[in-house]
Amino acid sequence: MIRDWVEDLILVKTAEGLLIQWTILQHLAENFAHTVEHASPEEESRGIDGHVGTVPVSVKPVSYKAKPSTKHEEIDAAMVYYKTTDKYLTVQYTPEDFGE
Repeated sequence: MIRDWVEDLILVKTAEGLLIQWTILQHLAENFAHTVEHASPEEESRGIDGHVGTVPVSVKPVSYKAKPSTKHEEIDAAMVYYKTTDKYLTVQYTPEDFGE
């Protein structure tokens, strides 16, 4: 049971999360006519997932907002939240963060 849980977390959810994250960053870059770049390892350690133009961005699932362990975490980046369903990917962000 634990092995199945770890495999699901590492192989499915982590890979899926990274694909969703990159898709969102690319969409934002296209939408706001900017470039997109991955974050450096040092930036990733501070919660930054990439850059849209010069704006550092953190992409998190909406469930992140409700986690008690993240209440005191400060991420110095534009926050983008997403929710997935069987058919849709819903993205929440503040357009002004990207120069709109």
